[in-house]
Amino acid sequence: MKDVQCTCKKGYVGNGYSCNGNLLQVLTSIDKFSTFLTKLLNYSNTTENGRRFVEVLTDLSVKGTLFVPVNSGFHENVTLSGRDIEYHFSNLSTYIYHKMENGTLILSTIGHTLLITMAKNTLPPSTEFNQQVGKLVNDRPIVAWDIVASNGIIHAIDKPLQAPLEPVKPHAVHTGTGVGIFFACALVIAALAVAMYFYHKHQRGPFRFQYFKSEEGEGVSSFDDSVPNRFSNPMYNKFTNSTDSGKDPFCDEYHLGTNNGDQQ
Repeated sequence: MKDVQCTCKKGYVGNGYSCNGNLLQVLTSIDKFSTFLTKLLNYSNTTENGRRFVEVLTDLSVKGTLFVPVNSGFHENVTLSGRDIEYHFSNLSTYIYHKMENGTLILSTIGHTLLITMAKNTLPPSTEFNQQVGKLVNDRPIVAWDIVASNGIIHAIDKPLQAPLEPVKPHAVHTGTGVGIFFACALVIAALAVAMYFYHKHQRGPFRFQYFKSEEGEGVSSFDDSVPNRFSNPMYNKFTNSTDSGKDPFCDEYHLGTNNGDQQ
């Protein structure tokens, strides 16, 4: 029996007699984490982000730290969004309990930090794990710690964490504002076009002459009505004497007389 040596198979950690798998497998194996596990699996089954998050928890290349609320911390009115669930995990490093000092900041997967502080007063042991509480994460007492997994470590907390509100994306605001301005301008232009149409329609009447006046203030009546001076016309002057004598140069008798005189 002394020659027998037990080891954990690949993907598990332990002394060979007790082996733990990845973070998700450890969650599944501990009954006190069942409520959080149920919410985690529901998040994975209903959203793409949840599916990717569960894949991270099973990835052996990841070395992360997961804070898990115990079942007693979930009251009837406590709900967790997908963002809240991911706020419990950091995939940057494995933080063991005795290395988490007062003021330690742990960056979560959603980009917001988790703050480790020391308990001001000695808190009573947790009812779930019966361990003395001395440290808190975001004011949540850490009631059990250093639960090892093949790709990280788990610390139990007495209540779930609530993630900070997600900031509004600037480009979304700009896009909405731009669309609103566009439609407002379109409505104003359409209103002006309709107003101009009805204005010209009602102003249009039957055609009539109007009195026009120039910019200098002279109307048509201001022009000189006197008869213009005569000018000399050689072709017309030869008929002047005959016209003055009372004969019409354009009548037939006048032309006959003229022709007879020419023949004589």
